[in-house]
Amino acid sequence: AQARAPLLAQMESDDERRPADAFARMLAALQAQPTWDAVSCQAELVGWPRPGMEQYVAWQNSLLSPEQMAAGRFVEIPALHQTAIFR
Repeated sequence: AQARAPLLAQMESDDERRPADAFARMLAALQAQPTWDAVSCQAELVGWPRPGMEQYVAWQNSLLSPEQMAAGRFVEIPALHQTAIFR
C-alpha cells in the first residue's frame, strides 16, 4: 500500500511518547524546517536489558544535528522509525 497522507508517524502498542506535547513539538520543528524530510526524537528503552539495542539507542541519541544524521545513515538507520515523523 502507498501512504497518501502528507505526514507519516508510527507508534506500536508498547511505545510511549513523552512528554505529552512531544508530537506537537516535533510537528512544529518539521513545519519550521521546510527542507527537512523528517524529524525524530531521542529514545529511552524500557523493559528487560538488551545490550545490543542499548548500544544502538545510545548511538542514535548521540546524533543531534541533520549533518550527524546524514553521516550516520551509512552506519545504520540513524533514527528509530517509532521516534520520527516523515514527510
